[in-house]
Amino acid sequence: MKKRKTFYFFTDLYRLLTRKETYLSVAGVALTLFFAVGSWEELAESVIYTLLLATYSAGFILSFVFCALPYGSVYSEELENNYIRYAVNRGGLMKYIISKNLVIFLSSVLAMGLGCLLFAVIISFHLPWIDAQTYETFISFCGYREVLDNGNYVLWVALYGIQWGIFGGCLSLISSWLSLYISNKLFVLAMPALLYQIIVELGANTFRKNSLLDPRIIFDARNNLFSDDVKMFLWAGGAGVLTLTAVTAAVYQKMQKRM
Repeated sequence: MKKRKTFYFFTDLYRLLTRKETYLSVAGVALTLFFAVGSWEELAESVIYTLLLATYSAGFILSFVFCALPYGSVYSEELENNYIRYAVNRGGLMKYIISKNLVIFLSSVLAMGLGCLLFAVIISFHLPWIDAQTYETFISFCGYREVLDNGNYVLWVALYGIQWGIFGGCLSLISSWLSLYISNKLFVLAMPALLYQIIVELGANTFRKNSLLDPRIIFDARNNLFSDDVKMFLWAGGAGVLTLTAVTAAVYQKMQKRM
């Protein structure tokens, strides 16, 4: 009998879109940004400037927890209920892992991107999208200048959130790999925030020597490393792809021993 093709990715994508955690993660990122700002009275001169302040605050670290919420714990969940053996037997271990990691990464990007967008749209009812000083600063130094120059403020916020979401995807992927060693959902959710803190604190002397390797600069669109929006985004995306590839290899190696 001919073996039926198994399309892991579409199955995982469907599961992602039908999980309540997917939508809670978007709301969670938006709420985190509100808490990071403090109160309505503390909103800045414009939507974009307020978003920048929120993502620069210490509370922003919690948004990476919500990035892992939709799919970051999938390995520990499927190992626990033994679904993984059934799934792998249908299509193969590597295909299974690639699909899972792609959706873990994608879900994190969507959570951060849509969460930032939701936050921005809500406060846009109270503030203008951009103020003169922020506009002048960004046009001179920061990322996605052409988008701002064309007045596409919603698109700018989406791109800004997506770029941070790529970092969230990297952290979620690493957390999902670590879940193969410590199978605990709370651990998986907390680990992205812990990893971010480790990078900020312990990476000061390592990454700060070369801004091209500093995650806080690579994934923050306030820092246009190459004075070119496309190169800036591709550099961040390339870091995401590199992490995705490395984690896929690490998960495959670990899974082979457990299967």
